[in-house]
Amino acid sequence: MAAPTCEEEISPVDARRNQIDRLEAVRDDFTSESLSDKHLEVFEFKAVEKLMDYADYLGIIYSEGYAASFRQQARQNLTGFFNTSENSAAALIPRSFSGSYQSCIILVDSVEIIDPLHRETDTRYTGSMSYAEMMLGINNGDTIIFNQSHRTIEIILQMDYKDFGEKSLLVWEVLLGEIGPAD
Repeated sequence: MAAPTCEEEISPVDARRNQIDRLEAVRDDFTSESLSDKHLEVFEFKAVEKLMDYADYLGIIYSEGYAASFRQQARQNLTGFFNTSENSAAALIPRSFSGSYQSCIILVDSVEIIDPLHRETDTRYTGSMSYAEMMLGINNGDTIIFNQSHRTIEIILQMDYKDFGEKSLLVWEVLLGEIGPAD
């Protein structure tokens, strides 16, 4: 029962070497100075994922059913999605949400890239997408639609330094920008 298994454990040195090898394998894609249309499509898809995560985080932040520390962590995570602190702060303000409801759900639907990512500078691409947003307030047996609107959001793809263990690389990062009403 106490005999060691037949499988060998990976030594810390080998684990670190594997991590470095994996980092080097994707380095060219993440640090490339120019991006193909296929790469830009992947980053646009990543922006859509961030928009969906944004809606989920807002639901956590404005729902009383979660612990305050969990809601605070959601708030911190959400602020990292945006390119400026002003855009982040504006995104945290719920539109037409009443405090008389215990939780809030934000539904995002009909997401469409209306301005595909295009090069603005050597280290920055911009674009935008539109979406339908519905904000629901939920209480014991009662659900109300607080807000239903069509909105646009800016997509920013820029190079930024990211830490990978002990290494730091300049890589492409997708961020969300200003949110506004759809035209």
